[in-house]
Amino acid sequence: MGQFAVLAQPGTELVYSLLAIHMIGATCVPIDPSFPNQRIKLIVDEINASAIIFSDEHSEIANKSLNLPAEKLSDFSKLR
Repeated sequence: MGQFAVLAQPGTELVYSLLAIHMIGATCVPIDPSFPNQRIKLIVDEINASAIIFSDEHSEIANKSLNLPAEKLSDFSKLR
């Protein structure tokens, strides 16, 4: 299924995304957005992430620092 990096502050969005990723049978790695950009990139490279899911306030980190498909957590709320 793949591995997903989740870039979000601890909270309900993070919990929902981790549960959803787990339910589809994929692996998820939560990443603290307060980490330096270089450390975030290292973590994402080491886990060989398929994509990154991020909260709205962290779009700059997700889009500029990483060469991965990226999706906003807020986009998933439209799927209900």
